[in-house]
Amino acid sequence: MSTKDLIERLSADARPVQRHSLRTIIWPSLSVGTFCALAIMVMSFGLRQDLQNADVITQLIAKAVLGLIAMIAGLAALVPSLRPDMGSVLPKQILGATLLALGAIAVVHLAARCPMCSVLYLSANVARPPCVITLLAIAPFACLAFTVRSEAPTHLNVTGAALGLTSGGIGAVLYAFARNEPSTSLDLAWFSVGIVMTTVLGMIAAPESFAGDPTAPVSKQVQ
Repeated sequence: MSTKDLIERLSADARPVQRHSLRTIIWPSLSVGTFCALAIMVMSFGLRQDLQNADVITQLIAKAVLGLIAMIAGLAALVPSLRPDMGSVLPKQILGATLLALGAIAVVHLAARCPMCSVLYLSANVARPPCVITLLAIAPFACLAFTVRSEAPTHLNVTGAALGLTSGGIGAVLYAFARNEPSTSLDLAWFSVGIVMTTVLGMIAAPESFAGDPTAPVSKQVQ
């Protein structure tokens, strides 16, 4: 018997929980994780002081919107991934479309620059935005993962990818306001790379994040 079949049998006769209960579970942990990430960002980088520059504001809004879209898409994939009655098709479609869009954004912005400029920027700055976004995503990911374990998710890698996408979006939004965050035409490319990194890392880390909790109840959401 496969693990999937075992999970489905265990959840078949589970006692349903109240409708919309996921909202009361996800939002508090999301808020705590975001606050922790904000504290880390402020202590490590501080808030940027050049908001009087119109070009800076335009790029900041673009990066923040990119992060917000990723966060919303992650939440849209996360909620159905915790519902055994819905399967994993919808979350996979949301994740796939979002990752494809992020990849397209990265490719378009890299292709818009001359190869030499891209190589120079790559060698000097490529590691910074993706790594910092991943660092800022740790707290939201940990808080959300700890919370959704009680829901006994049946599609671990899909749920982990959704958590990573949500957390990466939060990290991108916060990093856009960091004092040491440069403003260049390639920022959206590296922010997209950072969000994709957190999504992939979340997918890889999910089995370990959700495993080892034998007391977690198996729940089944009602329509």
